[in-house]
Amino acid sequence: MKSNKLFEIALASLLATLLLMPLIVNVTAPPAERRGPKIDLWRLLTIKSPDDQLIAIKTGVIDMLPDLIRPADIEDLGAQTPPYIITDAPGFHMGHIGFNLRKPVIDDVAFRHALLHGYPQEDIIASIYEYTVTPVRSLVPPAQAGWKNPAIPTHPFNHGDMGDAPGTESVFGILYAAGYTYHGTGYGDLGAYWLTPGDDPIPAYVMWTPSYETAPTSAEHGARLMDEWHRCGLNTLEHAPADFNWYTGKVFDEQDFDIYMIFWGLGRFPDHLYDMCHSSQDVPGAYNAVGIHDDVLDPLLETIKFGLNHAEKLDAAFEVQRMLYDETEADCAFAYLQMYSRVYFNSFQPELGGIVNSMGYGSDNDWTLYNIHWETTSGLRPVTEDNMVIYCNGEAPASLNPLQASTVYEWNIINPTMTGLIQVDPYTHKDLPWAATDWTIEGPWTGTAPNGDPIVDGMKVTYNLRDDVYWQDGNLFTAYDCEFSLEFMRDNEIPRYTAAWTPIVDVHATSATSFTVYANETGQFYLYDWAGMAPLLPPQVWSHMDGKPLPDILGYEVWKNTTDTGPWPTPYCLFGIGPMVFQGYDEVGMYSDETRFEYFFKTTDELGEMLVDMFHKVGDCAPPDYDHRTDPVAYDGLINDDDQSVMSLSFGYLSGEPEFAPHADINSDDFVDMSDTSMLSFYFGWRRDFGPST
Repeated sequence: MKSNKLFEIALASLLATLLLMPLIVNVTAPPAERRGPKIDLWRLLTIKSPDDQLIAIKTGVIDMLPDLIRPADIEDLGAQTPPYIITDAPGFHMGHIGFNLRKPVIDDVAFRHALLHGYPQEDIIASIYEYTVTPVRSLVPPAQAGWKNPAIPTHPFNHGDMGDAPGTESVFGILYAAGYTYHGTGYGDLGAYWLTPGDDPIPAYVMWTPSYETAPTSAEHGARLMDEWHRCGLNTLEHAPADFNWYTGKVFDEQDFDIYMIFWGLGRFPDHLYDMCHSSQDVPGAYNAVGIHDDVLDPLLETIKFGLNHAEKLDAAFEVQRMLYDETEADCAFAYLQMYSRVYFNSFQPELGGIVNSMGYGSDNDWTLYNIHWETTSGLRPVTEDNMVIYCNGEAPASLNPLQASTVYEWNIINPTMTGLIQVDPYTHKDLPWAATDWTIEGPWTGTAPNGDPIVDGMKVTYNLRDDVYWQDGNLFTAYDCEFSLEFMRDNEIPRYTAAWTPIVDVHATSATSFTVYANETGQFYLYDWAGMAPLLPPQVWSHMDGKPLPDILGYEVWKNTTDTGPWPTPYCLFGIGPMVFQGYDEVGMYSDETRFEYFFKTTDELGEMLVDMFHKVGDCAPPDYDHRTDPVAYDGLINDDDQSVMSLSFGYLSGEPEFAPHADINSDDFVDMSDTSMLSFYFGWRRDFGPST
């Protein structure tokens, strides 16, 4: 208790210092109409220890604490008076252990198979996480729904013992069958050891996990798993908690590791299967760090990545998941030992409103950033009386270079400064026009790209842009900038984006508001890859790096460069077209400030109206006493019995009939029918956003 009290005092002191020393630079008068998020300042404060994070939110040092994983913390915050706002949603997330297939013994599928049977997955997860995670056996998490193979081979925990017959589905039986020999007194002998089929000792290999300070549940998970492997006689394996930034660099940038534990946030689609498993992605800086090379797997991954036929892509995704858990697939099986997919539990101060929860993404998403605000009498943050929200970032960034950054903690800082050409509806996950007004896809396409290169059975994607989007330094954002960004990544072979730039043959801007990407491959997911990459690199910041050695590009400390690049000078050259402007990272206080971009291309009212309309389209009709003939629409942000009543009264009627209520026709086809009621039923019980009243 004494140490917690000291920490509380230290945090309060730190908060006071931070509030007196904001990293804010005002450069110009704002436009008449408010634009961008409802808040003015987004502060990201690094607090590593979950214990310290819990104290910080309870003492008002932070306002938003994402990624709660300890059930006791969730229950503690929910039991406070008033209770903290806690949202939950199945996440586009997975945690796994990766094995370096370049290492002897680890390269043996039988050895990896035995390790899987020595993993008490259900017991570890139940005892550490309870309801906050879901055990998985696939690289495709449950939140990706239809892409997940429901019939993946199972390999239940079974350590076995020294008397098992060779071939028994246990650690001992599998290793015996593969020619390994056991030397010890049986299961539980911590002095036992195994020899390989060649009578050599199993090498000493290290498994890195996050540290106990940063992620105690992950470190404990690794410790319990290693303890079980030791009980099976695999005592040359060692658990080594380590700095997360350090070891992810060793894994992905250098491919210098034995075994590692990591957690990934994903998107709507399973294209990460290609990134993690295709042989072309086995290069330093890309994501096939384990080194999978499989001639059967590669074409399936290419179908997932490049195919345009959904049924074929789905079949390929199912088969890839099967192969990765089939012991007969020696070149790829068990390269990844799956652990769990998280349910995203996020906590907010009780006075905050406008929190948008989204299946797969959780409430830590763009729409929450746009919409979050203080529901206090003054509309400002309690006590400090400013329009700021403080977000808890769980680790200090190692790099804020968008071509090098790899951890969620780094992208938590970068993401608000950026935005893409396409946005996502938080409720339905449908595509939304954003910095691009529309786009067209042609493929398979055969022809000649503008640069003269021939293309056979490739594709063309044309994006048409808004004409009122600005870089945060005041330069107009144009199609020529998109051309630069995409070709910079291709020409300089940026490892993090290898899968996305490899098929690009040419990028051609035909005007300031239109450009086309020409590719020698087809692929549904390229639309989104390129839409995200195109606004990533302002030419006025990055052109001088074009053609320089790759280490110089990846080592470019853009977030420390103070060069003025436009009519609205930003404090640093880390900027984009996003809703928040980076004001700097304080390495001593370990916090970053980002201020609302006053010239963002969407007004605050527009963003709010979009949320209302999107939620209406999934079933928010009107209160039960609403009379469409006389009353204005009054959507209440809830989908409940009231909405069912409105829809029932209008069910079966066409536009023009007296009983037809326009706002019960949520799909706008001039007829209230089963498609409307089915949509409402699916989203029944949902809220548009969360706040003190919820």
